Amino acid sequence: GASSGHVLTANGSGGAVFQALPSAVAFGEDFTSVETTTFQSSSTANSFVQALRLNLSVTNGGDFLVMWHYVWSHNDTGNDFRGRVQLDDTTELLVPEHRQEPQDAGGSGDGGTDQRYTSSGFAVVNLTAGAHTVDFDYTPSANDESGVHSARICAFRVS
Repeated sequence: GASSGHVLTANGSGGAVFQALPSAVAFGEDFTSVETTTFQSSSTANSFVQALRLNLSVTNGGDFLVMWHYVWSHNDTGNDFRGRVQLDDTTELLVPEHRQEPQDAGGSGDGGTDQRYTSSGFAVVNLTAGAHTVDFDYTPSANDESGVHSARICAFRVS
């Protein structure tokens, strides 16, 4: 009889046999995502704070597409917001790191300013089977307030 995960193939003797399908990896395998919409802020210069972490369990090693998006603010006219995306807390995926001086101070709202900026990106990375992490960290370049208003990270297999 028919068997799930098998294919009927001719055996060359006028008959046929069921054989197991070759192991295939599906596009989108191990899809994982995480997001936050809780405002976070830091005013400690050059000390990265983790805003969001994706825990990824890879079934089969291969190439993965990692995508990120975040909404940020910075309450200063002379220093920078800095952001980075790292794989397994060591490999930089956002190269070079995001560094931007928005020229905005004062105002109202979370983080001491009413201005909001968006940033996003992606990277294709080769991952081995097992546990991996992708995180988005941020910091001000001086003791002024940098904020993250929302952030999202997702990853899935592409080959």
